[in-house]
Amino acid sequence: MSEFLGRQCNEEQKTFFTSLNETIKEIGNADFKSLDFVVDFFNEDKQKKRLAEQTLVNVKAALELYAQKRRGDEVELSFEAIKHSAYNAISGAVALGVTLEASKLPAFSQELLDEYVSVVDGVACMKESVSQVIQYVYYKQWWKSIITESVLSNDFVLATSIDCNFVINQDLLEESQTEPSFYIKSGNLRESICEEIEFVKAGHSLNASANPSWIKRLDAGQVAIVDVNACEKKLEFAGGLLEGSYTATRKDENSDFWKIVKNIKKA
Repeated sequence: MSEFLGRQCNEEQKTFFTSLNETIKEIGNADFKSLDFVVDFFNEDKQKKRLAEQTLVNVKAALELYAQKRRGDEVELSFEAIKHSAYNAISGAVALGVTLEASKLPAFSQELLDEYVSVVDGVACMKESVSQVIQYVYYKQWWKSIITESVLSNDFVLATSIDCNFVINQDLLEESQTEPSFYIKSGNLRESICEEIEFVKAGHSLNASANPSWIKRLDAGQVAIVDVNACEKKLEFAGGLLEGSYTATRKDENSDFWKIVKNIKKA
């Protein structure tokens, strides 16, 4: 290397290549864990940027629906459902530090930003205890085998008026030794479900399986839902058999499954 430099390079080039040669030697002896850390850092930074970009897309989509509803356009979702989606999207954006400027967002965006977001010392944060009082229908659904007619599985569903259904693995009206868990899926409030047992054939909108199903309404009333943060919700029931307050939690934002427990009042 040194002989090559002497024959082909001027002094300035020689200095550059000598420095480069020394750097290569140092890298060869380096602890590559530190280099891996640098690579991970930049990869994580890229992931954060992509997440922020996608979050902003979600915010704009939710606010555009709200704008359409405010203009009187024909939108299938209710105001409650749209505002619930907008709240979740805005909450995610605020948590990531995404700047939300009403002038760059769909019309009427300022209404929801004023309702949900406050600015303290130049830092945006979600207003505490944003509660939504909504209607619910609570029902049980079970499936039977076509061959043996034995019960294969059952769900307890808390269907709400905000296009948000809580699919629970245990009956909240019954005491249990284990904590009930649930996942959330979209769906309309099923006010037509009655207290009598109804048959739901396979392929029906309420039964996507290949097995026959039955459904029975257990309760109905109002519930106030407070999104404390991305991993915790507070639910307060009134007007039905379900009473009192519950706390729902999940491990992290990527988890689809929540645990729900009833809050015991202290004497």
